[in-house]
Amino acid sequence: MVLERREKRNRGRIGEREREDIDSLETEVCFSRLMRPVEVAFVLNVGERYVQRLAEAGVIPAKKLPDGKWRFDPRELKEWISSLSGG
Repeated sequence: MVLERREKRNRGRIGEREREDIDSLETEVCFSRLMRPVEVAFVLNVGERYVQRLAEAGVIPAKKLPDGKWRFDPRELKEWISSLSGG
């Protein structure tokens, strides 16, 4: 029930293309497009604002664009996730 509500809430925030990109990250297929905070939040199963706070604190590998928006390299993100799990 909670998962269904979360999916409904996220459904309006990211589109089908982003879902496919996220699936690609999880299945070891690299893509060259930088990820937005909402996409990283979906992968990590956390809130978008939390991802932005992690980026601001330098905890998660991120790049800040000149307009102040955060972007994430999927390969760096995958390495960071692997380092957390010890693998």
